[in-house]
Amino acid sequence: MNDATPALPIPVQALVLVGVPALVLWLAAHSKLVSTVGPVVICYGVGIALANQPWVVLHAGAATKEAQVAVALAIPLLVFSVDFPAWLRLAKSTTVSFLVCVISVMLVAAAGSRIFGGMVPESHKIGGMLVGVYTGGTANMAAIATALGVEPETFMVVNACDIFVTGIYLLFLVTLAGRVWGLFLPAFPRRVGEGATEGADLGPRMPPLRTIVLGGGLSLAIVILSDRLGRLAGEGQRDSLTILAITTLALAASFVRPIRRLGGTQAMGEFFLLIFCVAMGSLARLDRVLGASTGILLFTTWAVVASVLLHLVVAALLRLDRDTVIITSTAAIFGPAFIGPVALALGNREIIFSGITTGLVGYAVGTYLGLAVAWVMS
Repeated sequence: MNDATPALPIPVQALVLVGVPALVLWLAAHSKLVSTVGPVVICYGVGIALANQPWVVLHAGAATKEAQVAVALAIPLLVFSVDFPAWLRLAKSTTVSFLVCVISVMLVAAAGSRIFGGMVPESHKIGGMLVGVYTGGTANMAAIATALGVEPETFMVVNACDIFVTGIYLLFLVTLAGRVWGLFLPAFPRRVGEGATEGADLGPRMPPLRTIVLGGGLSLAIVILSDRLGRLAGEGQRDSLTILAITTLALAASFVRPIRRLGGTQAMGEFFLLIFCVAMGSLARLDRVLGASTGILLFTTWAVVASVLLHLVVAALLRLDRDTVIITSTAAIFGPAFIGPVALALGNREIIFSGITTGLVGYAVGTYLGLAVAWVMS
């Protein structure tokens, strides 16, 4: 691109960044191919294509602001539906397995920030981001990146490495994990009817108008209040305090039953997350990203492989069952949307409810855990 390349008007750019996710979600609901590839991957891909096309220049500042606003709004909407007290009352093995998984990720990421410190600049930040995404999801990783001031190009490299490595792990989960993990772990104790979620809808869906108004309004109010609280901190700590305030207020709101039972808040949160994906992708200039990923790829591979194996070893010592270990690992690393396919591969619908709930709890705690690891290892 050169100085003669025209700039895309900011209002038009904003409409594109919002319109692309809406179109992708519509296509995902009507196309098996789009649904299989995944809206997140497609939105990132479209964003990257926008960043590297030669015809118009995008406004990086506007895209950065839109990404920050989108992820801030996504966090409360994803957390509202968490029934934390009910999750604590789930079968002991589910709770224990998830805690073992979380601790494994934290320990492995902390160790990785030292092991790969010579290859990865600011490796403690990368470690914190990996903890966020492997205990919660992309929203948590994005929130941590915002709080720690991670460069957009670095975020894109970490996210690309995450998609590559976890894509291989997901293939393992739906093909060989049941048989391989069954060599080390006891079988799932069948309890007919307990925790079954028949016809769980994990696909793209339109939230009701009531949720759009009430859930969206409450999320916006939390973001505005948290921004005001963030201004009380020094400039270097403002983003961190704002993100922590958003997460804490959203988690507190989830204890209010009418808020928790607003149907469709998770779908709204996922939509804002897709806006974030397009916006972040639009900041990814390939000439800056390529060639900078070797150390981060190794770090990401270490985080996934070592934490999964540590989780397996401890689970075997505690005699946790195979299906619970696999589904809690899926919930932590991939989130609720992937619970259905993995449960189907295991032939066990009884674990769907606990898996989805555990994944939602991961959204609630992932930001805290990632920031804690980053700050301890800094």
